[in-house]
Amino acid sequence: MAEEPNVVRAAWAVTTAGASWTWADIGHAEDDPYLSSQALTTYPSASKSVDVLHEIMTEVLPAFYRMEPLDELLQEPAPSLTFCLAEPGLQYIVYSDSGAPFRLNATTATVGDAAVSYNLTWFDAVTGAARSGGPLDAGIVRLVPPTRATHWVAVLLAPTREVLAPSETGGPSGLEVARGLSAGVAPRGAAAASGWMRSVASHT
Repeated sequence: MAEEPNVVRAAWAVTTAGASWTWADIGHAEDDPYLSSQALTTYPSASKSVDVLHEIMTEVLPAFYRMEPLDELLQEPAPSLTFCLAEPGLQYIVYSDSGAPFRLNATTATVGDAAVSYNLTWFDAVTGAARSGGPLDAGIVRLVPPTRATHWVAVLLAPTREVLAPSETGGPSGLEVARGLSAGVAPRGAAAASGWMRSVASHT
């Protein structure tokens, strides 16, 4: 069933594992289940959550394609269905299914000559609404999602990154990287990766 919780859990589990996925669902109409499978109208909440995932990965994270699955950065005992994708010292994203508190090992000491700190932003995985979590020093940090009423996505970025919430319309949010991507990352590669994620997240 393509109910919202199942779609959100599956999509974030696969994405934070560094894998690709597609969503195809058969509808409920006995006379034409294929016609009624249009996810945008049959499962609007689940469909919105896919848009939110895509926008976080391509518009909020400056370079998702440099990240790798690192669930081992979640300190034990980690809540069930909590997943981590990271480029240590630069960018972290953690999906929390239940909104339960968790601890994240973000102890990378330096990037160049500067001590690492992070800007934390929480995103509602269903609506895309953003809440600032403030600055965090590097270390083993305890993160508490804003509520337990929904799924949450924590984004931690080093201060050379700028975070904007995903747009409400699904168009570009205007995210700009404050001082550019890390040295050696070609814009051409970023554009190609963004196109790949857009095709992966397609549900039309």
